[in-house]
Amino acid sequence: MKLRPQSATALSLVLLALAGPLLSGCRHADGETTPTLHPVTGRVLMADGKPLTTGSIVFVPIKGSTHQASAPLNSDGTFSLGTNKEKDGAAPGEYAVMVDLTMGVDSKKKAPKVHPKFTDYGTSGWTAVVEAKSNDLPTFQMTNK
Repeated sequence: MKLRPQSATALSLVLLALAGPLLSGCRHADGETTPTLHPVTGRVLMADGKPLTTGSIVFVPIKGSTHQASAPLNSDGTFSLGTNKEKDGAAPGEYAVMVDLTMGVDSKKKAPKVHPKFTDYGTSGWTAVVEAKSNDLPTFQMTNK
């Protein structure tokens, strides 16, 4: 079967319309698109230089992404961010960063003493830029002030 030029053009447009959502990311029922995520790793140290070993780190979007990312802190203070599920990465963009000493913490354990400013993304002073590649971020170092 041979297609006429106008039939081939129409078929191309239909295929392009169907492929568009696949090329731009997944679309949810609410119309929001899930961005492409990229690996993000890093480390959090307390003011005394020891790793923060409890709680989570939270990335709140400032510019670029509209999706928050977070990760539980490991016993050496390291983390690997997740947006939709654990360790699936974060979308490119600029983020304000904070720690959450309640997320993923055993209620029987005492939360470590950290300056309260680090538990609020508006006061922590920490920011990070996630690029469209694998991201190994500089250490987030707390202070006593």
